[in-house]
Amino acid sequence: MNDKEDISRLRGTPFPSEMERLYRKLGRKPINLHRALAPAPAVLEKYLELVQSLRFEAKCPQRDRELAICRVARLRGSDYEWAHHSPEARHAGVSEEQLNALDEWRASSLFADRDRVILGYVDYMVVDAKFDSRVLEQYYDEQEQVELTMTIGMYLSIAAVLRALEVQLDDNVGN
Repeated sequence: MNDKEDISRLRGTPFPSEMERLYRKLGRKPINLHRALAPAPAVLEKYLELVQSLRFEAKCPQRDRELAICRVARLRGSDYEWAHHSPEARHAGVSEEQLNALDEWRASSLFADRDRVILGYVDYMVVDAKFDSRVLEQYYDEQEQVELTMTIGMYLSIAAVLRALEVQLDDNVGN
């Protein structure tokens, strides 16, 4: 993908060279969301730091975070987030059946009590569903509660950014 390819409603800005070096070191290419944020390099850098801490340095279990991200994606209609995170959720232990049942999770028998707490918390944060946040204490310490809350909030925000900037799905990503 070249820097000028239409990946969002913005006209395209070359990816910052310092970020290009980071991605080469990591052995991967920047995704379209990151390329869409390239016109604001300082924002992109801080965004990547936050995502890095939430995705790879968190104590809260990856399965729980990915389940939450997928629920956010479904509630916000974010095909981009879904395409990127449903494979991550599967890899972390969320079953295909569970992913398929996310829209009707309350009526499904596929979700354990812990899953129901996660999904209820997402619904509370995204669509103002009723939720007693004290139940989080049964499964998470304070650090994990902050990490889960920030993950949900971050991906809710990302869904809005993806929509507003009309970021296109990456060519090599999808179910």
